[in-house]
Amino acid sequence: MTQKSNDRKIAELITDYFLDQLQKDASVEVDCKIHGKFKHSKIDSIPDGDCPDCYFHDEYLKEISSERADWIDKSKLH
Repeated sequence: MTQKSNDRKIAELITDYFLDQLQKDASVEVDCKIHGKFKHSKIDSIPDGDCPDCYFHDEYLKEISSERADWIDKSKLH
């Protein structure tokens, strides 16, 4: 085996280990129409069952739309 393939194998093992740990530690299940079904760790600001990706995206949109900016078309925001 070459050094490059050895490095890749080690990187895959490390990634698999961390994903396994995340799966064990994850306590909240989400079934999102956009991001799919997955588990994540508890995040205090997000209600259980809500998708964190959608939550933070929506919060970002709310934040930028709350400031007075002529470049934002508020009719396009939801």
